[in-house]
Amino acid sequence: MNHPGFLKAICEEPDDDAHRLIYADWLDDHGESDRAEFIRLQCALEEVDDDDEAMTLREAELLRQHGETWRAELPGLPKVVWGNAFRRGFIDGVSLPNYNVWRSQGLAMLAASPLEMVCIHQVTPNTVRRLARSPGIDRVRGLEFPTGNFGDEELEVLGKTCRLRTFHFRYQWVQGGSTRLGPGCSRILSTSVGFRALRHLLLESVSVGDEGAARLASAPNLTELETLQLTVCGLTAAGVKLLTTPASWPRLRSLDLSHNNIADGGARLLASCPGLSELRELRLVRCLIGEAGATALSRSMFLTNLTTLELGGCQIGSDGLRALISSSNLRGLRVLDLTLTNITGADIVSLLRSPLGTNLRELDVQLIPIDEEPAAAIVATPGLENLTRLTVSVGYGTDLLQRHFGDRITIL
Repeated sequence: MNHPGFLKAICEEPDDDAHRLIYADWLDDHGESDRAEFIRLQCALEEVDDDDEAMTLREAELLRQHGETWRAELPGLPKVVWGNAFRRGFIDGVSLPNYNVWRSQGLAMLAASPLEMVCIHQVTPNTVRRLARSPGIDRVRGLEFPTGNFGDEELEVLGKTCRLRTFHFRYQWVQGGSTRLGPGCSRILSTSVGFRALRHLLLESVSVGDEGAARLASAPNLTELETLQLTVCGLTAAGVKLLTTPASWPRLRSLDLSHNNIADGGARLLASCPGLSELRELRLVRCLIGEAGATALSRSMFLTNLTTLELGGCQIGSDGLRALISSSNLRGLRVLDLTLTNITGADIVSLLRSPLGTNLRELDVQLIPIDEEPAAAIVATPGLENLTRLTVSVGYGTDLLQRHFGDRITIL
């Protein structure tokens, strides 16, 4: 049930939770107590630093019962794909094939839901400039360009008109000529008015480099970042050293430096950085990290709050995994990616029989050979009830694992 007056106020002032909470009271008075509870619950979850398990479970239950009904209240607009995620009680994202859909229906989308995130797939330098001048863009708090094809000049134009909390750019080469963000993007992100309130910065295949990393780390407007992704951005251990200045990231919860050649030296720097003490998610896929880097991470006194660690493609080997297993600092891990890490099926058994393993919710061990013997040992391991997702590659032992784990296992 949507009341046009309340919805209008919420959409026009999406940052003000007062409108949402008043609407929740109205819903309570009109027989929609679950919807009212859900709005209040999600608003409350935004204010807590760590997820409250009871609140999170209740949120999931309300979504299971009513999510599809609430999503169905959104209007069907041509070529508009509404997101699945609710934030502060409402669907907060939308995906569009190109700028023309935003041009023709942007205001209708903004009137239907308090959008936080707009994803536009096909863009050119020209359409980005037009987007920056379009009606309603100042009300959007997040922009994602999954196939970005524009450069620093267009980014600067966006920085003059938008007021973003989230910016996500993934470069994709286009036949016939491409434009991409270059080293200058770090200066623009660090100084433009439109990026002063950034909380989530995600850059993929952008030429940031070590010098750009230093600029980002020293930018006063980026000290409130909660998410930082710099994947395939040309970083080395020298760039990590510049990124990990002690006071750079007091609120950072998620850091992704995947596909950069930071090696063991970069891992050591991350492990010794006091400024990462609030980090919950660390992704270092294919970063040339070996046993020494894994050992450094396992001994870190500053990464004790991690719940997610991804080391896929890093050749940490059996000794590196043993360091992770023996670490009392990483007992809070719930998600662990060990894809193609030069470990064995026996190593996986040891992991799952350790205190670290019994706490895991998700484990990815693709491209690790699991024959019948380690598979049988895994099946016989007690205390794996918490493991809700196990991802493995096809092998001699996967049939046995599939019979035991059922829909909790993914075989690729």
